[in-house]
Amino acid sequence: MLREGKILQERFFLFTLLFDVMVFALGLMVVARHYHNVFAMKCSVPLLFAILFGAIMVLYWLKFLGNFIYVTLFEHPKELYPMNLYKFIFITDAAVLMFPFLVVVVFTGVFAFFYVYISVFLILFVIFLYKLMKINPGKINLFNFFIYFCTLEILPYLLLAKLTVMI
Repeated sequence: MLREGKILQERFFLFTLLFDVMVFALGLMVVARHYHNVFAMKCSVPLLFAILFGAIMVLYWLKFLGNFIYVTLFEHPKELYPMNLYKFIFITDAAVLMFPFLVVVVFTGVFAFFYVYISVFLILFVIFLYKLMKINPGKINLFNFFIYFCTLEILPYLLLAKLTVMI
């Protein structure tokens, strides 16, 4: 995919990203409503979806900016496109695989199917990390990668989870 074309510069990139973010927003909304989150129960469904959609979209673009800052600071400009591409592919794969689970959970009311998706998500995440490590294994400083991984890959999800629990 890296050699054949610039996927992140194609027209379908934005439409696919919108689909991905909508699926994740719907997934978070289902989870928040299932666990009777106070904020989720007070908001109307369209407002909650809009808030989650906006938050996830902002998170995606902040991670995109974080990748740019990372490659600029540690002088790895060639790695920017593969990093963003692998992140986009990971998000798209996770959203496409989440969609059938959401359909089943929403229409049957059996939330246990969502727990199966968590294992699928973790497998996709491990594959994503493997792809990141393969970008340039000779030049990657493990300390720099550890800093990148903790601050740009794990910290935003932890902050989102903490914010969800606090609200």
